[in-house]
Amino acid sequence: MDNVGWISLHRKLRDHWLWQKRRVFSDAEAWIDILLDSQPIEEEKKNKKDILKVSRGQTITTLKDLSTQWSWTKSKVRRFLKILVDDKMVKITTDSKNTIITISNYEHYQSLKGAVEKAEPKKLLEVRKAEFKKLLFPFLEKYGKTLLNEFYEYWIEHGPKDKKLRFEKEKSFAVSRRLATWKRNNSKYGNENNENQKRNKIKIG
Repeated sequence: MDNVGWISLHRKLRDHWLWQKRRVFSDAEAWIDILLDSQPIEEEKKNKKDILKVSRGQTITTLKDLSTQWSWTKSKVRRFLKILVDDKMVKITTDSKNTIITISNYEHYQSLKGAVEKAEPKKLLEVRKAEFKKLLFPFLEKYGKTLLNEFYEYWIEHGPKDKKLRFEKEKSFAVSRRLATWKRNNSKYGNENNENQKRNKIKIG
């Protein structure tokens, strides 16, 4: 099978008995573990006594925590992280308490736009709409159903002959940033097209 396309890997994988089995991690498992640990959205996280801002595609950890998770020595963790840095897979910053891992090209591979570029060209628009909707679920508490529904309806628009949804035509599309801009504009200008945007409403949550 050709190495094309992509799969969705849910973080609940960690709850599965296959993943929870005590073992020494392979390099591949350690890399997947870093991906599972990465933040899907920007938020503040409490790390022991500190409150730290963690960006999308980042994880905050320590060498001690990683060595425990992977059943490795600290020196082996250090060597592995250096390999990832040398291969330009991650960027790492450290302080006296924490190791911050930033995954390179996270947006390209984890955004729906990046995924669609690698998917089958004839993939149904309705399937891609459903995938786009899933990306909005983590923002439900922050923005509410009404705003997310309006955002969704606007960005999935397409003409009868279009092969791409509106958001797919953008050069880049970071959902968190687009939503923040949408909210600011909504607050500033109000929703002039509210009645039109009520049509074909999806239910989020």
